[in-house]
Amino acid sequence: MISTKWSEYAQAALRQMVDVVKQHRLELLQRYPDDLMISDLVYLKRYARPGVVFAWCVGDSHSHLTMLGFTKADTELVSALTNLANNDRFFRIRCLSDGVVLDALSREQFSALATTPVPYQVKNTTEGITFWRHDEPIGAALIRRLLPEPQHTNASYEAIITPKYGVTEVDLAAFEAATCRRIHELGSLFAFYNITVAPPVGSTATKLEEAYA
Repeated sequence: MISTKWSEYAQAALRQMVDVVKQHRLELLQRYPDDLMISDLVYLKRYARPGVVFAWCVGDSHSHLTMLGFTKADTELVSALTNLANNDRFFRIRCLSDGVVLDALSREQFSALATTPVPYQVKNTTEGITFWRHDEPIGAALIRRLLPEPQHTNASYEAIITPKYGVTEVDLAAFEAATCRRIHELGSLFAFYNITVAPPVGSTATKLEEAYA
């Protein structure tokens, strides 16, 4: 599911990212423009919203975005991005209540982002996942594999996320990211999927646990 509610954040981030590429005379837009203009923009549209923070590594032939503090795997990916090329540039992208800020970082500062605390936990179930924040359940996702369409060679999945009443926008973005990662584990990185967010249920952890027992 691509969010349209916060699309202005995605566009604001992309404009600044393009300015960075041009300012540092990186060859990305000549060599692999789709990395930035398509892949990164889709990623931003999916997750950028107030409170979300990204780590961004960019060079002449690559652009890599990963979220900080959502999943352990995504956060620790920062370590793998620090040694791709000698002339890479490193940034933290912060989505604030009034806009998007890009902070230029040294390679060492960027590497340290891999230790960003992750307050969320995922527990796999026979039907999908349950999602937790600081040991409190805040949602469940039902994941169903679909029959592949004739034009698709990869598996297709449908997921329905049901959050607990009162979860934040950042919680919901992290929940979507965890659901996406689980789908990739069940299928592959190239699996097709659609994620739908259902109306919140309950107002207590007990009600949520009962709904998905």
